[in-house]
Parts: sequence; structure tokens; C-alpha cells
Amino acid sequence: MALAKRPAAPYDGLKKHDLPLHSQTWQSAPRMRPATIFRKRRLFVALVALVVVYLFIKYLPTDVPSVSQRIDSRTGRSQGRPVVPDLASKKSGDETAGGTLSAKQLYDGPVKFYRLASSLRPHLYNEKEDRDSVLFMLYDLQTAASFTGVACEMALYNKTNVHMGLMTTRDASIEDIMSVSGLKVEDCPIFWHDARPDYNSKSSPARQAVVIKAAVSHMHTTLKPSVVIIDQRQASNTHFKTALQEKLDSVRTPLSIIPNDAHTSMSWITTLDGKGLSLLNQNQIDIIIQPYKQSAGSLIRLLESIKSAHYTGLPLPRITVELPHTIDPFALRYLENFHWPHDSPISQSKLILRRRIDNNKLTPAIATLRTLESFYPPTTPASHVLVLSPDVELSPSYLQYLYYLTLTYKYGNPGLQITSSLTGISLDLPEHTLDNKTPFLTGKEPQSALTLHQSPSAHAALYFGDHWVELQSYASLRLSNDPSLSLTVPNSIESTISPAHPSWLQLSSELLQLRNNYILYPAFADIPGKKLITIHTESTQSPEEFWTEPTRPTPDSIPLLEDSDTSILTGDHEHPDLHANMLPEPTSSTQSIQSLLNLKGRETLPDSKDIPLFSAAGHATDWDMSRTESEAYADKVSLELGGCRSLGERDDEIIGRLEYLFC
Repeated sequence: MALAKRPAAPYDGLKKHDLPLHSQTWQSAPRMRPATIFRKRRLFVALVALVVVYLFIKYLPTDVPSVSQRIDSRTGRSQGRPVVPDLASKKSGDETAGGTLSAKQLYDGPVKFYRLASSLRPHLYNEKEDRDSVLFMLYDLQTAASFTGVACEMALYNKTNVHMGLMTTRDASIEDIMSVSGLKVEDCPIFWHDARPDYNSKSSPARQAVVIKAAVSHMHTTLKPSVVIIDQRQASNTHFKTALQEKLDSVRTPLSIIPNDAHTSMSWITTLDGKGLSLLNQNQIDIIIQPYKQSAGSLIRLLESIKSAHYTGLPLPRITVELPHTIDPFALRYLENFHWPHDSPISQSKLILRRRIDNNKLTPAIATLRTLESFYPPTTPASHVLVLSPDVELSPSYLQYLYYLTLTYKYGNPGLQITSSLTGISLDLPEHTLDNKTPFLTGKEPQSALTLHQSPSAHAALYFGDHWVELQSYASLRLSNDPSLSLTVPNSIESTISPAHPSWLQLSSELLQLRNNYILYPAFADIPGKKLITIHTESTQSPEEFWTEPTRPTPDSIPLLEDSDTSILTGDHEHPDLHANMLPEPTSSTQSIQSLLNLKGRETLPDSKDIPLFSAAGHATDWDMSRTESEAYADKVSLELGGCRSLGERDDEIIGRLEYLFC
């Protein structure tokens, strides 16, 4: 019987001794099972997830807007109605109910204007408008009443597009601001722009500066204002003014600062256009006075009237007194104690004294050069000179009148037709021309409050800086052919001026006719109570170049003592100017410039084309006739004063310049 075979044992893997020696190493470590590897991977992924969640929670942003505030990246528009976060606290800008915010509570994040775009958008694609834009910036609500009133009044004159940028750190609606001003939105045609950002009341000082600059940048880009306006109260906020000025300097837009009470003290600024308003604080006026040799009273009276005038909101003028060689002791004592400005230290004085060294009698040529050399505009044409006779006494409103007319006719749109032809502005309307014989106005009296005349004023006139420089150039050319300035060219008036007037006016008269230029005169000056100056003739003397010893009163002229209050002996005959030292009351009471010019309601100054013209002879004329007469006079000057033997000798390449008239 055959033996049964033992069944083969199941295969249980290779044994260690079955492998070659070089292959036995990998079997030395136990083999890792797949389940163990999977568990470790899950643990690693969990740890990474925990780290990500921890970092997300730790650095979770707090300023992400809600869904309604988010911007669609495809259209750039809001996905819903914006809800502005904490634009401003109802309390003060940097205070909360618990007091002043700490540094940790202040917000210094990105700036977002949620209300500004909607008001700027309608002006973004507008065509160039025929009116200038003016931007008022309201930062301090305490000045809102008067400040908004000025803006509304300016808008009602309809000469500018008036915009109001609202940048207060307090939450107040436009309706609330208008109600405080006693106005209604529908009665005030200004454009409001809410430039208050998010987190306004919690913004740090650095963020507030960024807010101011960014808001101005957006409004400037869209509105392109001719000028930005704030008042003195807001200008006293150094933080606000510094940030505002820095931005405006970078975009080359002027900043004008008006008084807090501008609606009463400078109501005439509401009638200006953007071009005039842009130069409100950039003009500078210098005053030149040449007192008589023996007249202290007239000089003191004039300086006192200057000191008592109204200068609210305007730069104070510099005063230059050209003293003669022999100084009146009364005048010298007064000048030693005269401070200008009266409340400023001596180190900030705007009073300049010059004394003539040469004791010889002045010739007309030297006297002319001395006057013309006493002033040169540092910033042409924004610097001007007011030449005053010692015989005048100024009205308190004289400077505001000069500024009003300068900003209107020198720089504003109403004066576009005469800007290049307007030499200056007079404060009085003389009875005669410079020869003291020819009536100043002949024929029909002007119906306008102003008139243009081709004869200079001998008492008080403002000369614009660019025209004063041209007068200096003309004097230089005249001296080359006539060193004594004794030659004249007769025209329609007397060839020489009266010795009662300074000799430099001869050249001024010639230049006005040569260049077809004019002086703007007040036609209302003869109306009682509306004078800008008062001319005193009781102590009038001739200028130094024509000066003669004043006549002393004779014994027969001394009044007899009678039983009457009107006949009293005085000591005035011992010193003619002693009585003048007793200063009279101001010549006119304070009144608005509009009433002075007889402007009623919202009536404004006439356009330059509507102002009547008068020739040097006092006759009514027009621009065409005046241009023809000017060209004929220029030809005569070339032949008789310019050294030209014929008109053909003149260089046509420089036609239009003064050098063209001289060969």
C-alpha cells in the first residue's frame, strides 16, 4: 500500500535564509501598514487647518464694509445703497461722551468719501461754463451762519458758480446749517458737496490732513475753481489752513481769506467774479506822500485820516514819506511818535521816511525822477502805488473803494475791454484839468457813477504797478533827448501844467495820450456826503520844485474883536499850520461801497464798455475817436521829442513799444 503524500504546507513567505545576503537588509525594519500612513496625513492636515484658522481670527479685518457698501469691480459702482459708517459724532469732532479719544481709539486707516461723488458727478462732464467757479470750504460750524450767508449772497448776484465744500468734523445736515444761517436751501442757489469721510470723528490728526488734501483734490479736479475761500476764524486753525494751503499750492489755486463779518464789513466782495476774488489777498498798495516844506498840519491831518480808515480783511498799505531837506519841527516830532500799523512793534513798521540831502532848489526834472523812483512794484502787476497830495484828507472807505474797483476792472470780467488801457483809479473828480483853466468835464454830464478821463489826478490817484513801470521807462526815454524835461508837445490842452501841481504829472499826461490810456474817476464825487477825499485849501502850497515863500498875513487881515462868538483873535498868523493841527472830525461816516456808488439792491458796477469816455481836453469821446487822436499825438511826439527827423525813421519791428516813438 502506497503511503499517502503529506500535503504541502501553505506558502508563508520567504524565509530570511532563502534570500541572498545582499537582499537581507530591507527586511531588517518592519513594514509600515497603509492605515498608519493615512492617519498621520490626516493629523498633519488638521494641524495646518488649525494654524490657518488661528491666523484668520487673529488678523480678521475690522473695516470691511457690509455687502450693501461693497463696490462691484466690474462697474466700479456700489452694489447697494451705501451706509456711511460713523461719518461724525453728534458731539465735538474729537470728543465722545466719555471725553477725548485716546490714541488707541483714533482711526488711521484708508479714507473713503461716501457722499462726495454723488454731488460732484453732475459737474464732471459739463462743458466749459461762461462763469467762474468759486469754492467755499466750511470746516468750523461756529462760523457757518455768516460764512454761508456770504456764499448765498454771492450766488444770488449770479456772476459765479458758488460751491460749498462741507468738511466739518461734526454731524450736521445741510438743512440744519442753512436754518442756523436763517436761510432756506431753495433760496440759496449754491452747490453743496459733503466731503466728510468715514470715521470722521475718530480720525487721527494725520488722517484729517489726508482727508483735507484728498477732498480738495477731488473737488479741484471736477469743479476747477478760480479760488478757494475761507474766513479768518477758520484760517486761525493752523492744522486746517496748513493742509489746505499745501494742497492748493500744489494745484496752483489761490486761497482768499475773508473777514468773519464780511457780509457787513466787505459786502462788496459778493459782487466780484472768480477772477477778482482770486486776487483779493494778493494785491499790495503803497502810499507815497511828499509834504510841503513848511506844513506840519497838512501832513498830520493826512496821516491821521490814513490811520483811522477801515482796513478789515485787506492788507495794510506801506507808507513812504518823502521829506524835504528842511523838515518842519512839528512834523518831525509827530513822525517820531507815529506808528504804522498803530498797534504793531517798531520792528514790523510799514512806515518809510526819506529825507532829501541836497538843499538846492529842485528842478522839475529832478523832482520828477525823485517821485518816479520812490516806488517800484515788487510783484507786477499785483503791486500798486497811491500818490497823495498833502492837501487831502481820506475817507474811512478809501482803500475798500480802491480794492473794489481794482478787482473789478483791472482783473475781473467787467474790465476786459479796458484792462490794458486802464492806468489807475482816482479818488476825486477835479473841476479843472492840469492847466487849472480847462473844465474837467465839458458838455453832457456822465450818467454813470464812474467816468474814464485821459487827464491824471493831481490830488489822489492809484497807479497800477505795470503802468507805473511804463511811466518810468517813458521818463528814461524822454531824458535821453531832453535832460531838463522842459520840452512839451501841445495837444488839445495847455502845453504846460500849472505850478500848483507836481512836475511829474506832465509826463503822466503825455503818456496817457500816447498810449490811449485812461484814469477811472468817480462821477459821484460832487454829491454831498459821498466824497472819498476832502481837499483842504486853507494851507495849500506849491510843490517843492515850484515852491515860493508863503505870504504872511498883513495886519489888516487880523480880525477885530467884537461882541460875537464868530470873531475871535487867534495866533494862527504866527504859524499858518497851527490851526491844522486841531484835526477835524472824519469827512464822511462809514457807509457801504455800494451806497457810495449809488448801487441799489443787487445792482453791480457797469461794464467797462458802458463807462463814458472824456478826452484830455474834457470833451466826451469814444474809443475809435480816442485811438485816432492818440496815434496823431504819438506822431507829433516822435518828431518833436523823440529825435526823429521823419516818421519813416522809426523801427517797425518794435511798433507798439515806447521805443518805437524814439529814434
